[in-house]
Parts: sequence; C-alpha cells; structure tokens
Amino acid sequence: MHERQKLELQYWKTSGIKNGIDLHKEERTKCWKVLKELYEVKKISVALDVGCGAMGGMSLAVPAKKWLLLDPLIDEFRKLYKNDNNGKKYINAFNEDIPLDENSVDVVFSTNALDHVNDPDKCLSEIYRGLKPEGYFYLWTDCREKSKTDIIHSHAFKLDVLSKQLKNIGFKIIKEDKIIPGDIRWNTIYLTYIGVLKKC
Repeated sequence: MHERQKLELQYWKTSGIKNGIDLHKEERTKCWKVLKELYEVKKISVALDVGCGAMGGMSLAVPAKKWLLLDPLIDEFRKLYKNDNNGKKYINAFNEDIPLDENSVDVVFSTNALDHVNDPDKCLSEIYRGLKPEGYFYLWTDCREKSKTDIIHSHAFKLDVLSKQLKNIGFKIIKEDKIIPGDIRWNTIYLTYIGVLKKC
C-alpha cells in the first residue's frame, strides 16, 4: 500500500464519521439537480463512481439500475463501514486502470478524487474510454497551489489548464463552475471546480 493510501485510510479510521448519508449531502443533491436538467434518460442503466471513497459517493443521491463503485481502498473501506449492496458492485482497482469494457457506462462521477490519483491524464482517458457515446461525466475536484507538505493530494490543478486537459482528451464541456469555499485547507487557498462533460 502506497504511503498516500495509508494516510487516506488513517484519516477515515480517525474521522469519527459513522455513516455517509449526510456527508456532502448538499453537494450530492446539487450534482443530481444539474445532471437531471441535461440527461434525457429517465433512469440511468449503469453509473460509475471513480474514487468513490469510504461512503459510496454519488450512489447515495443518484438513482441508477446498476451502480459500480471503484476505489483502490474499497475493501478496507467496507471493513470500516458496513454499507449494504443494494444492487451496487464494488471494484477494487486504481482509477488509471478501470476494469470495464469500452463504451459501457452511462454516467461517470468523480468527486474529490482526481487530485488523489497517481496519473490524472490516464485516469481521465480511462473515464472517457468507459463512457458510452453521449454519456456524461460529472467532475468535482479542488484546484490549488501545490503544497510540499500535502501527501494525500498528489496533484494540483489550475482551472484553465484543467479545462484544456479535458478538451484534449475529447470531452465536450457542457457546464463549468467554480466555488471559492472561503477557507484554507492543506496550508493553501483553494477553489473547487465543478464540470459537467459529455463524450461526443
């Protein structure tokens, strides 16, 4: 296990959080509201949460016939939190190597995960590969200055560079937003980028 993963796991073990129902509930609700305005299908057949974390991420807010929850620490997280399956499939894998067929997922979510991965470009390319044509990708990630003391967040993004990066991979940007939380984390001022993207 990488040192960054050990620190991530330690955070959850000592966080005192008992369940994820109310964790980021407001953000999940906003996400689904935005997506419903764009997505033409009433029910999503297959949804994927890349870097779903300990709580099952967006699967707590977005209805789908089948949920795929992917995280390299998912087995450890499931020991900490006894989440019911409820039609969810848990996948222990790195975000840069998603074990799914090409064009197999309707919607992909990545919330507060892209800055944790080893290779963001490869992760985004894998998400693009797995999405069905006309499928949507909802990205929520922090943009900040790189901190030498922050091991967990291995990458730092600038808003304009991230937008260009997404376009280069092939995504069409449907909606972009940024939130200034108004506080300081990890010893650096940061923004939160929210993007709704489409595979055309």
